[in-house]
Amino acid sequence: MIIRSFHAYLTQNGPILFKEKPAEAESDLLNFEVLQYKGKRYFVEEYPNERFVTRRENGQALKENSPTAKTLVNRYKDENWPKG
Repeated sequence: MIIRSFHAYLTQNGPILFKEKPAEAESDLLNFEVLQYKGKRYFVEEYPNERFVTRRENGQALKENSPTAKTLVNRYKDENWPKG
């Protein structure tokens, strides 16, 4: 229904012109995991050089040094990285 509504809008109004180029997503994403912590869902993204981004369910990134982010990254490593 949403797609049909948007199609109807474009048919009536023509293409949507961007004032600026949309930001491109980081293409170097290696892995992505959804983890539960204290009853909430978080997303942990792994990038090269052991760089991690932890996000809330609404997409807001947590600070790297926050206790929640540290805990989630450690859990991610325990579950996804080879032991040894």
